[in-house]
Amino acid sequence: MKKGFSTKHFMYILAVVTLCLVALAVFLGFYIQKISTTIASTQSRSEETTEMLRLMDAIKTVVKDTLPDVSQLSNYFVRKDGVVDLIERVESLGKGGGLEIVTKSVGIETKEEGGTEVVKLRLLTDGSWEQTLHFLTLLEELPVRKDIEMVTMTRASDMATPAQKKANLTWNGIFELAIIMIK
Repeated sequence: MKKGFSTKHFMYILAVVTLCLVALAVFLGFYIQKISTTIASTQSRSEETTEMLRLMDAIKTVVKDTLPDVSQLSNYFVRKDGVVDLIERVESLGKGGGLEIVTKSVGIETKEEGGTEVVKLRLLTDGSWEQTLHFLTLLEELPVRKDIEMVTMTRASDMATPAQKKANLTWNGIFELAIIMIK
């Protein structure tokens, strides 16, 4: 017998080493593919996070830029705790113009569409034609979301006292307003 390796043994060893190298290559191929998938997934999440951060910055900028408009818009509606202030404000518009003004009724109603709450005001005035029209103009310019639902102006000279006739306080006004509230 010969000492050393025979060709047959050498071929077996070579075949086993080749199989091991092929198995290692397959294992490394799958491992590299897994790492590549993980890297692609991480890169995708990183891009999504970057995009989300960019959108958040854009939203912050929009919120910051529209803050004055939001503040102004919130003043356009009446808050629940601001009804008394609203009534006093409306009455002061009339009184400031020389009208006698009385708030006859105040109510809060809910409209069916959207459940919007509305403050309903019914105001009675006595004054001159000019004062009454001026008050109507001020109501129209009142910076709240409102509907002037009814305006009635009647000459009341038959019922006026001589002092009222002399002062030209001969017109009665009825004004009904619906003012939208913030919930």
